[in-house]
Amino acid sequence: MAKPIEDNNNAAAFCAALDVPTNAALAAKMDATLPALQAVFDGGTAAQRATFQSSVSGSGVAQAMTAIICGDSLGAENGPEVSGGFLKTWDIGWFNWVQKFSQQAFSLVGNVAVRGKRSDEILSEQLAAILASSARVVFMVCPGANDVIQGVATSVTTAANQSLFDAISASGRHIVLLSSFPLFRLTLADNIKFEAIASHARSYAATSRSMTYIDARRVLIDPLHASMYARSGYLRNDNTHLTPRAARLLGKFVWDELAARGWRSNAYHVTSTSDVRGTIAGAPNRVRNPLMTGTAGTLNAGYTGSCPTGMQWYTTTGTISGNCSVAARADGYGNNAIGTITAGAANSEFAFRTNDLMRDNISGGETLRGELYISGSGVSGLRRLRLGLIVNVGGTNYAVYDNDFGADGVSQVDQADFSDLCFRVPPLTLPAGVVSSANLVCEGFFETTGGGTFSFGRASVF
Repeated sequence: MAKPIEDNNNAAAFCAALDVPTNAALAAKMDATLPALQAVFDGGTAAQRATFQSSVSGSGVAQAMTAIICGDSLGAENGPEVSGGFLKTWDIGWFNWVQKFSQQAFSLVGNVAVRGKRSDEILSEQLAAILASSARVVFMVCPGANDVIQGVATSVTTAANQSLFDAISASGRHIVLLSSFPLFRLTLADNIKFEAIASHARSYAATSRSMTYIDARRVLIDPLHASMYARSGYLRNDNTHLTPRAARLLGKFVWDELAARGWRSNAYHVTSTSDVRGTIAGAPNRVRNPLMTGTAGTLNAGYTGSCPTGMQWYTTTGTISGNCSVAARADGYGNNAIGTITAGAANSEFAFRTNDLMRDNISGGETLRGELYISGSGVSGLRRLRLGLIVNVGGTNYAVYDNDFGADGVSQVDQADFSDLCFRVPPLTLPAGVVSSANLVCEGFFETTGGGTFSFGRASVF
């Protein structure tokens, strides 16, 4: 008799639950078990799942694990807070960095986190939305920060958290719980309360296969500080929320922890130069030359070398000098467009964009996303590196942007090397009308004199 399947993200537990001694028997039992497993893993009602699948049909994201974020400002800062097409806090949101390091493993179907909420308010005000969502996975920073600040008893906090965890687990969803973050200028007694709240969460995770506990304090806390403060430079000027540097480090840590437990990304990414609508009917991708072949692209003043056919290196403001090239990607998926910025003056910005002819594969009224694999090395002076999707419909530009580094200045941005991070813009819903231009654009802004080598590959708009 098969045991109940509780952990949908642990291959060893899954096989043990099936009690299968051979591959043939495993295949037979999987055929019989998969429908029930899918229902457990999806969560929500059949109608909710159908609605979600319909909303992303053809977008290429339906294969990704659906996720929702709940909690207080440490969750809310992951967006969406949109103003003029910009996700205002995208760079300081740890979950957004999880997405980049995981190659967009999750399809975020909602963020119900609200700034300033205590654990009891998260339970009473956000649980219903979580249970009504199509999310399979619930991400949260352990509720309790506002409880400690407001003097709520630890026993009250842990009781509310227990009820929240129990209700989400009972719905068949999996919880990814990050420990609370170390805040600045709290007393040692306050920070000890955080440890008590974390201890309760760790104990819960130890006895429940529906929760993965990740100790964020291992990355953020200063281990030698007598009052258990965060490391220097890890909190913004408000002494509470993460700097871009800290958010990036935490996002990588979270995904590394999940990947070590067997989590993998099943999201859509372009894999063929022919994977383009217009070449293959119904193909998700709209970018012409998605794998960056050829060297006949455009280099504006200040740039030398070569650029993938149909694409362009240019300067949007200030003075930039760069050497450009096209080189094969290590993963075999075409080429990277590479630009070494040898002289980036303060307050200058370089840009790389894809082929404008993808407009022929886009219609008014569609909802689109765009992504680009980005690497950087030897970087200095960089305040912002953002990806944008800009589409002109009926003479008006409509745009969304993935990233906007440097919440409080270049000093908060990690200049360390990074490799093949998958940037993806949030959904852009176009009005009805004629599409006259469309571009996927990456821009790098130097607040101080700087430079570095940047590479871009596997472009897609879907």
